[in-house]
Amino acid sequence: MIVAEIKAEHPDDTIIIMAFTHRASRIAGGRTISHCLHRYKDLQDAWAIVDEFSQIGLELLRQVARWHLVGWKFIFVGGRRGQLLP
Repeated sequence: MIVAEIKAEHPDDTIIIMAFTHRASRIAGGRTISHCLHRYKDLQDAWAIVDEFSQIGLELLRQVARWHLVGWKFIFVGGRRGQLLP
């Protein structure tokens, strides 16, 4: 649903779906964040849909946030308070 809305308004933009774990990324239909950091390091002006963002550590989130400097737009989904107890 989110992808369809983005495609309707921005048909030429690249949309990357990612999540922290392999399982979450497969369920979401995307790749792991680590994979995307290497594969799309030179891509500009894209959309990133990040699933289960409450599982992402600050260091990895910092690396992802650098894409904002080259025009990436982000949609973070998942529980902001997390699902697992500490």
